[in-house]
Amino acid sequence: MKVIKKNEILIFKEITKNLSKKWTINSLSTKLGLKYRPIYSVAIDLINRKYIKKNENNLLEPKYFDTFFLQIGEKIRLLEFNNKDIKIIKERFEKNIGNSYYSTILFGSSVAKKGKDIDLLFIIPNSSDSSKFEEKINKSLGSFENIVDVNIITEESAYEMLNRPNQTNVMNEIMKNHLVLIGVENFYNILKKWKNDK
Repeated sequence: MKVIKKNEILIFKEITKNLSKKWTINSLSTKLGLKYRPIYSVAIDLINRKYIKKNENNLLEPKYFDTFFLQIGEKIRLLEFNNKDIKIIKERFEKNIGNSYYSTILFGSSVAKKGKDIDLLFIIPNSSDSSKFEEKINKSLGSFENIVDVNIITEESAYEMLNRPNQTNVMNEIMKNHLVLIGVENFYNILKKWKNDK
């Protein structure tokens, strides 16, 4: 059983907000409003346990070898996200579609609770499911259909987009600003496979 420390959770809550961002320990401690020394100790421990890594510029970034803490950070962010419409939409998707084989990711200004439109990305295993899946989504949205922009991609498309980091595409946007509503484990398994296949 893994013991989770409060500062580990705080670090991963912050890291999951922008998975593309690289951090110094000082910038992370400043962002969290905590003293440098405790964050330094936790960061070194997380590096040694292979949850984060120091890159060639000595900046911290997520390591996708084991995504346990990334998933925990993401789930806590979702619990703390207080938006009634998003909660209703999420519940409808879980009721009408289930939650076992796909990921639903909120992105864009909706994550910061700005604006009326809601941008959602669905990542599904393969394209043969897409038309039936889209029907279920539209049925689930009901009265929200006019304010929700739905994007559906396959896992293969997600890998292709992630392999083009300098290109403007939905996956690169999601890496910088997102909240996983459904399928946290699936989402991080995609990122793990992408990073480990490189």
